Amino acid sequence: VGGFECKCPAGFVGPRCEGDINECLSNPCANPGTQDCVQLVNDYHCNCKPGYMGRHCDAKVNFCANSPCQNGGICTAIQGGHECLCGDGFYGKNCEYSGYACDSNPCQNGGYCRTSEIGDYVCDCPSGLSGINCEIDSMNECLSNPCKHPEARCIDKPGDFLCYCPRQWTGKTCDI
Repeated sequence: VGGFECKCPAGFVGPRCEGDINECLSNPCANPGTQDCVQLVNDYHCNCKPGYMGRHCDAKVNFCANSPCQNGGICTAIQGGHECLCGDGFYGKNCEYSGYACDSNPCQNGGYCRTSEIGDYVCDCPSGLSGINCEIDSMNECLSNPCKHPEARCIDKPGDFLCYCPRQWTGKTCDI
């Protein structure tokens, strides 16, 4: 007597329709491409893993669909992206550069440049050097005290050293 009853819209429950139904409990994002389900007010959102898209993360992204490889490069979809196999005379992530990757002499400090399978360059670094372009001297050649004279000063150089000799001493290690 004198009471009321609320007829709740879809997605809400409770005497006054104050409760939001957790739509994620019905597992609407149950696809291999789903990372997780996020509860929203009267809705949900599926967060997709890399390489998937769509409301339910059920569509695989085709990273080659927009033909990212230029100059006749062949696109291969890989986890989270693509790789281009460049034709002869082209290099770069999307085969966007002409010539050969080693033409610009990118390897420093005596590193040897070679072309990789995808047309980019790889530097083979001399011992004691590292980095993409052999730019990191990972060894201090002065630590072995190569300068023979006790007053000589050793300066570390990439893959080498230089001795500053006191007067009247010469030679690479100040031993003459």
